[in-house]
Amino acid sequence: MRNRVAHRPAWPLILALLGVARTASAQDDAVRVTCDALSPEDAAQVEARTRATLLTTDDRRLSVRIDCARDQATVRVVAGERTESTVLTLSGENARDALLAAVERTLEALERGSEPTALATTPPPAAAPAPGAEAAVVPSPKPTSTSAPAAAPPSRERPAPSWQMSAGALGELWDGTLGLGARLAAERRLRPWSLGVALGWLTSLEGNAPFRADELHAFAYGAFEEERSTGLSGSLGAGVSVLTVAPDPEVVAQSSTTLALVMFELGISRPVRFGRASVIPALDLRLFPARREVNVDAAHRLVLPPLCPALFLGFGYEI
Repeated sequence: MRNRVAHRPAWPLILALLGVARTASAQDDAVRVTCDALSPEDAAQVEARTRATLLTTDDRRLSVRIDCARDQATVRVVAGERTESTVLTLSGENARDALLAAVERTLEALERGSEPTALATTPPPAAAPAPGAEAAVVPSPKPTSTSAPAAAPPSRERPAPSWQMSAGALGELWDGTLGLGARLAAERRLRPWSLGVALGWLTSLEGNAPFRADELHAFAYGAFEEERSTGLSGSLGAGVSVLTVAPDPEVVAQSSTTLALVMFELGISRPVRFGRASVIPALDLRLFPARREVNVDAAHRLVLPPLCPALFLGFGYEI
């Protein structure tokens, strides 16, 4: 009998510990953040602040799910059978603040949708007047009913503008030889559109030529990026190209060694993004109003045709 009495108080303690474990597990599952667009530190802050917000609400059935795909984020709040969601586009600068604001808006929309509707009321019947007394006619109040305001549809946030800087190697096919060099670019992005400027340099790989030929170009361009399915970006630009020739000391130049022409450029690229950084492969086509030639003893040694296809491979960073 002594052993039974001694072990009997352990059962309530075990049941209490199981209840605490279930409560902690439910609280851990109340907020879930799955978002590759956030750094681990930002994701932890979003989860902690969302949990703190849930502690201030009266409904303990609330759960919040935050999921991201590329730059699209979905915030879903569930309370029993009621669900409210918000879809927004993330930008690299304020993704964490945008998600926290979306969580607050979604919680407010869910609360507005759950407000009780006031029922119509009918006043009780008036008592019959006493005999001989004058009856006073009192108009009965009209029944009133109020309904909760409809939840506003989630607003689609416009992405914030940003700057992207890029640099890389450039190769261009000339008539009978290859031009190799580099290009720098800076663009102002307001997705899916962007405006930018580029500076480039190319030199001829003609090893045994009695001269050195360099081509410099600068142009402004506009671009459009299709982000939903293909991720391709197309661009159109216009600027100026300058060809300079530096002959060897034993060669005498009989005409100008500098020739400038207007140029147009069509480009298509497929950026591969890793957060704010990106790898940018691009295929370009430059158009000139005329061909440019470098002749030595009446023989063509270098020709730049009106159409010059080029290949660019660079790296970009968004700030």
